[in-house]
Amino acid sequence: MINNNLAIKIKDEFEKRKESLGQKKDEISEKIAGEDEFTKTLIMYMYAALPLSDLGGYDYELFKKYAERLGRYD
Repeated sequence: MINNNLAIKIKDEFEKRKESLGQKKDEISEKIAGEDEFTKTLIMYMYAALPLSDLGGYDYELFKKYAERLGRYD
C-alpha cells in the first residue's frame, strides 16, 4: 500500500513531467487512467522519476508490467 501523501506527491510530479512526454502524453494519461490505484501510482512514479531517454526508449506496457510485478509483493 502506498501512503496517501506520497501518492499525491507522485501524482503532482507526474503532472509536471507529463508535458515532457510530447505527443505521447495524452495516450499515456488515458492508459494510466484505466489502471487500479496502486498500479497507476507506480506507473506515474516511473514516468516522474526516470530520465527522459528511458521514457522515450520504452513503451507504456513495459512500465505497466514492472508496476504489476511490484504489486504482487505489496
